[in-house]
Amino acid sequence: MLVAIMRRRWAGPLAAALLILALAATAAVAAPAAKNVIMLIPDGCGAEQYALARWVKGAPLAFDHILTGAIRTHIADSVIADSAPAGTALATGTRTGNKIVGLSPKAKGLLPGQPDPGPEALRPRASVLEAARLMGKSTGLVATATITDATPADFIAHVPRRKLEPEIAKQMVHAAPEVIMGGGRHFFLPKNAGGKRTDGLDLLALLAQKGYQLPRDRDELARVKKGPVAGLFADDFMAPERDRPHLAPAQPSLAQMTAKAIEILSQNERGFFLMVEASLVDWACHNNDPGHLVGDLLAYDQAVQIALDFAKKDGQTLVVAVSDHNTGGMSIGNRSTDNTYTSTKLEALLAPIAQMRLSTMAIWNAMGDRPNKQALRALIKKWWGMDLSDDEARQIMAIAADYPKLPQYGVGRVLSATRTVIGWSTHGHTGGDVPLFAFGPGRPTGLLDEPEVAHAVARAMGADLRQLDQRLFAEAATALTGATLAERLTPRGWLLEARINGRLAQLEAGGNILRLDGEELILEGVVVRVEDTGKWYLPQKAATLIMAPPARQD
Repeated sequence: MLVAIMRRRWAGPLAAALLILALAATAAVAAPAAKNVIMLIPDGCGAEQYALARWVKGAPLAFDHILTGAIRTHIADSVIADSAPAGTALATGTRTGNKIVGLSPKAKGLLPGQPDPGPEALRPRASVLEAARLMGKSTGLVATATITDATPADFIAHVPRRKLEPEIAKQMVHAAPEVIMGGGRHFFLPKNAGGKRTDGLDLLALLAQKGYQLPRDRDELARVKKGPVAGLFADDFMAPERDRPHLAPAQPSLAQMTAKAIEILSQNERGFFLMVEASLVDWACHNNDPGHLVGDLLAYDQAVQIALDFAKKDGQTLVVAVSDHNTGGMSIGNRSTDNTYTSTKLEALLAPIAQMRLSTMAIWNAMGDRPNKQALRALIKKWWGMDLSDDEARQIMAIAADYPKLPQYGVGRVLSATRTVIGWSTHGHTGGDVPLFAFGPGRPTGLLDEPEVAHAVARAMGADLRQLDQRLFAEAATALTGATLAERLTPRGWLLEARINGRLAQLEAGGNILRLDGEELILEGVVVRVEDTGKWYLPQKAATLIMAPPARQD
């Protein structure tokens, strides 16, 4: 049975080739241990953050009992990871470089011991989500940032820079996971419809044509009973959990999105793959914001509980809960406890955090275009219950001036130091190991390199990611040897034309359609043009069809 290539219009010349392709290698290479996989990622989180959340919750976290090891988080060109390459490791089993999504690293600036990729530099790498799709499983992505942000993008897109979110959105729509939930609506809409796309494409309209339901709030999401579904609940990122009741009460929680995704995906008898990201844990740590951190991490805890409840009842589901890296260098204990740390009481830890009812981002944004000390004092009093001193207000405004694009940094940095026992070493990421939690068949254990997690997940499903690389991403110049290749930039994006044996094939970058002699075929993967190298990659089955000799006309 053909799973991954479907004809829109059947005709004789391609029938023989399609029959041959129906017998081609599949994604499965071994008896699978897990029918379903749920990966949950609290972006930018480490052991100290978990300890803080546990104290605030007053009970064990949902995943405490499934601790199985830890992962090393460095990337190909830095001892401290960016989310894009860290997520690429978790998704594709490839250690890559800074800002890169779903591609192998560049051949320069690599850490000692990192293999030189040579001609494989910036080559697309197959993900565990793509492997699941080729096995006939349903797939889904859930995030609280834009759904096109680095981590969700790593599982479904292939671009040299994470900021290429319009291109990520296009690849995502054509890859067509059954569940898409998160923020980032404006990357799916053209500018004339209030979006950020410059190619004129309305990807939400395209999703509707594909049969997707498009809920815009939690009530509409609750009414969805089956897929496919694309719930984009904010133009940009979704609200932090601390802010959601006050500023975005119609948005679903991470737990609600996770539960609905599992409800929809589990209807497939072949199983499913789901990635859930608590994206804004990372943002909270960037902002040195303890209240925001605890709110989003406990929301993640609820989502993991839902996944584990399903897995324990189902008995065929692998759950992997692991961060991509740590952020902020958070510690329980700061300079104020230098000489008193052994007498630090629980109330000193919990009381200030309980007062923090709004994120530092929301507090700063509430001041509008003219932030000032008076407005800041009023907002901190209202939402954090604290009377700012003159020195605290001065320090906050000075730090804000140093970070004009992220002025909220000052609030968390100053007030964590003066009003809490929480410490921070940076507004950036840190390079330490992070805990690994796993449950179910094929669970990974031990101290692992980050890429090993993806390979463990693939093995549990019965797939080999490196075998899939060539199946999904054959380099056009090699796979189409003998054809005349030409590319051109159209209003919709890059188009590749291949001419051979009097035939014309057309492939659009980011799309999944092969136009061959006037006919259209839906491919089993997206066509990728890597901007930095100008190289094109296409599914091997598409190359086979293009290179097949035309049928004889009797």
